[in-house]
Amino acid sequence: MIVLDDYAGEKHLVQEFIEYTLKKPIEICNRPVNFFIWGYEIWLPEGGRYSGPGRLDLLATDDNGRVWLIEAKHSLNPELGAAVWNSQILNYRKTLSQLKSNQIVLWSCRYLTGKCFGSKRPKIISQSCDSLLKAFEEWLKYLGRENFKEEAYRLYNKSLNDLKNEDVVSAVLSDVYKDEVWKERPADGKDYAYFISSGRGDNVKIRVLLDSNNKTKGELSENIIPKTWAELMKDKKSELPTPVNVRNVLSNDAVELYDYLLECIKNLGWDGTYRYNSKSYVILLPTIYGPCIGIQIGLVDYDAKSHSMMTKLPGQAGFKCDIDLSEFKRHKEFNRIGLEIAEKLVLNAGYVGKGAGKAVGQRRLSKSEREKWSWILNHRPNDSNCRDFTGRDGDLEHIKNMLSIIEQYVTTGEGVQREG
Repeated sequence: MIVLDDYAGEKHLVQEFIEYTLKKPIEICNRPVNFFIWGYEIWLPEGGRYSGPGRLDLLATDDNGRVWLIEAKHSLNPELGAAVWNSQILNYRKTLSQLKSNQIVLWSCRYLTGKCFGSKRPKIISQSCDSLLKAFEEWLKYLGRENFKEEAYRLYNKSLNDLKNEDVVSAVLSDVYKDEVWKERPADGKDYAYFISSGRGDNVKIRVLLDSNNKTKGELSENIIPKTWAELMKDKKSELPTPVNVRNVLSNDAVELYDYLLECIKNLGWDGTYRYNSKSYVILLPTIYGPCIGIQIGLVDYDAKSHSMMTKLPGQAGFKCDIDLSEFKRHKEFNRIGLEIAEKLVLNAGYVGKGAGKAVGQRRLSKSEREKWSWILNHRPNDSNCRDFTGRDGDLEHIKNMLSIIEQYVTTGEGVQREG
């Protein structure tokens, strides 16, 4: 017998569900329904438990045009209870409705091109597929639809509009049926479902409970012009970076580092707010001395010409994490503290001073250098030109050391995670 913890069990449930839908339809209300899964482990910074970060397991559209938000909960997971709707699934639905359609389309690239950790490119999707619309076309062609291009365009637009309007089916996927879960689904006039999956491999069986209001949807509120994933990446240069759209394009190794970084910053007292500069979103952490330490997070493609990200697709990028000590520069009585932090970052975390501050940590800066320096440090290990975190050897150690140094100076928080 195979013993699974709740996370492994849920991964198994999700993979079995994906494989099932690639082979055959699911019977719903005595009718066969084909599912096209186009989103997998979609990370949402405000969509998880109790409005914290979380991952929606699956996003799908069926051949009737309904959009499905599916959250897997294994029977071993104590979260499989009445609260799962309000503490997680409804948060996902609301958060997705507030995002730009192009942002959601970019997310689909990670799964449909096989760049999601633990999941392969769906076998019905070709290697040459370059857009979500093209993926819809290939799915419908696989189903044998004659007018697959016209139908794909309709389903593409309808799916994105329905997400914006929260006109979706919110669903739980589990290996057991729990009456308390189904009976406590919200009574808000929206559609809800409960998938119960049993068996393994070719013997998987899926039963569905559906509560649908059968309301006829109105006209599409927005005609969304399809773009390729490469075109959307090019458009990103004009967008302000956010926790979501930075994570959206990271490689699997970089995603793991990025999630660890944000979780640790949260433990240092970050309340989820941030500011912008032209290249990064900036998290400000107050220190015991008064001035804040700024953590600037973004993508190298916002400013680096020699390592442009413009030709890369989601699943291929790294991220930058610069440290801004400029508030210590402005408050001259705390210059010494700022320089002390900078020296520690240079000596222990792979950072270097930017511009006039390039000698910080190597020798005492002159008065002129201190005045000209922006007091910003870049991560540049071993004097390389690569300032981004990609998951290379040493990156995790540098992030841990950087956070440990900052922890010595901030005012609040539970402390940095020591393992991971």
